[in-house]
Amino acid sequence: KTELLTVVGAKAVALRRMCVFVFWTFATGLNCGVPFALVRESSLPLLNKRVFCPGARAETVQLAAKLINAGARPIWCPVVTVSPLDEDSVSKLDDAIMRLAEYRVLALTSRPAVDAFFTRALALSDGDLEILRFMVRASQVEIAAYGAAAHRLFELGLPAGLVPLDPTPRGLAQALDGLALAASGPTLIPKGCFCSTLQPYASLTNASAKFEAQLAQVGGDFVIVEAYNLRHTPKGTLSAELNALAAAQADSICITSAAEAWALDAFMKEEFDLPLCRALGDILVLTAGAEALAACSQLGVHVDVQVQQTGDAAKVVDALSSHVGAGRLLW
Repeated sequence: KTELLTVVGAKAVALRRMCVFVFWTFATGLNCGVPFALVRESSLPLLNKRVFCPGARAETVQLAAKLINAGARPIWCPVVTVSPLDEDSVSKLDDAIMRLAEYRVLALTSRPAVDAFFTRALALSDGDLEILRFMVRASQVEIAAYGAAAHRLFELGLPAGLVPLDPTPRGLAQALDGLALAASGPTLIPKGCFCSTLQPYASLTNASAKFEAQLAQVGGDFVIVEAYNLRHTPKGTLSAELNALAAAQADSICITSAAEAWALDAFMKEEFDLPLCRALGDILVLTAGAEALAACSQLGVHVDVQVQQTGDAAKVVDALSSHVGAGRLLW
């Protein structure tokens, strides 16, 4: 009898755990918008809408997945590529990581900056994430970020200690000044190394350049270290996608960074002798973040939908869906 009751009890516990797991999975799926059953195509808010995505791979992969779940057909055209520094150029970044305790603040203004800095830091930690986390905690450096950088840090399990309410370079600088962090020690700012064709625009709309200017205004001391390369995608590899955009074979375009806007403008001028503002025509333009909006404004591109923060693909798709659902746009 005792053995029988033990077996029955064990099966009951297993069944109860299975029921809890199924319920949790179903509830999580609903919260994340993951379909667990077939859905009618007509119920998808962006059904068959062709959305042009000019961002780099890391910035676009989540956006593309969300667009597909909403019924859209993303057209990926990475006009810029983000890559690690060469081994002969990474010594200054390594030195900054090893001397992290000498800095009061680690300011991260973009997702590539987060990925580049902590990928290299992880390599210096023998690939052990726990050692990396211990190193960051032991340094007592304050990690400050906003927008896509803050989202990325949360994904990595290294949440920023300071995230300003105003998700802009100015908001971050003012938050550091208000908490007396800007004046209490140097701030380390990892940034991208721009290629020659993008260099003239780096100081105009690049987030780290704007943050440096704002931090200087409040009297903050900072150290800049190059952490990654930002380059044009090689010529000839995007011909099909650029032709589709020039032929207005897209319903919308999502621009999530200033570099995307400037690079796409350069491509359109070189390939079709058209500035971006004319090439887009009646295509709906969505920007995510203040830097992308500022770049489009300087290029004369009319923006139809604005998303305040970068790095949140769900908000971008929701903004497009709401614009369609509210009847403000005729596709």
